[in-house]
Amino acid sequence: MNGKDTDLVSVLVLSYNNGDLIFDTLTSIINQTYPHIEIIVSDDHSECFDRERVITWLTEHSGSNIERFVVNVNDTNQGTVRNAENALAMAKGNIITQIAADDEYYSPTVFEIFVGHLNELGEDARFITGQTRMMDAELKKVLYDFVSESDKKTIMESDPSELFERSSSRCFIPACSFWRNGLQDTIGPLSDRYRLIDDYTKTLRMSRMGVRIHYLDENLMNHRDGGVSHGNRKGSNETYRLYLKDFVETYRHEIIPYMDEFSPKTVEEVLRTYSMWLRKYENASDGNENGSDNLLTRAVKAVLLRIIDVSNRIYDAVSSKNR
Repeated sequence: MNGKDTDLVSVLVLSYNNGDLIFDTLTSIINQTYPHIEIIVSDDHSECFDRERVITWLTEHSGSNIERFVVNVNDTNQGTVRNAENALAMAKGNIITQIAADDEYYSPTVFEIFVGHLNELGEDARFITGQTRMMDAELKKVLYDFVSESDKKTIMESDPSELFERSSSRCFIPACSFWRNGLQDTIGPLSDRYRLIDDYTKTLRMSRMGVRIHYLDENLMNHRDGGVSHGNRKGSNETYRLYLKDFVETYRHEIIPYMDEFSPKTVEEVLRTYSMWLRKYENASDGNENGSDNLLTRAVKAVLLRIIDVSNRIYDAVSSKNR
């Protein structure tokens, strides 16, 4: 085994209306070759979540590598971001990983490989990610790899400030990762502002604050396609609207106020992408003319127009100076 094998790894398993798929996720955890694991299952008030069944399953199937498990059920639906923070608060491990209760770790050696590499990088290395395979609904067919070859190069070769700028116009850093406990204290809570998006907001804030994101070119996770982020809106219009709202808020709070050092090209890309999310959010909020969401989009539009005006003047000034 590479590096230390004494670290306790806490796996945050986030569940919401995942049905029996959670047992496939749990199987991919208990089959890990890594010897020190705790499992924190946190269900976000699903319609049908059988806590006792999950406890019984874990009791019967866990091997010696599972040192502890907790099965939590939130009293109300709180959203993915707060659910993740609830689960993290229960974790005792000094290394954390997080997975949705309908995805699976790629192989039984994932923990061994990634925790080993994180420790080989040293204590200053706080976050490591790897390849996510985007799969069909049955987790049988690989649709595509989430991280392209060019994006691998970007993640591995960019310092935090460069990565912050390059990831500001689109998300290309995988959600599944391993990080050292205490990282959340550095970047602060996300649940006070976001409800569903915690991966993109987390990596943006980390990069902006100087935390390096390490990438190991190994398969880490099999991700089941068809969630909110991949356009599945059936029966979840309100969820999709909240997802879009999170993207608008992400650009407003995590990116746009920090574009002083961005190139004019990046500023243009950011504003174009932000406008796209804003339009999608406004369309999803139609019929709410007098509601707070409509007020939000009007306020954001006003901010956007001011930002575009300022960025255009900066771009013109820089261009005239270079002529």
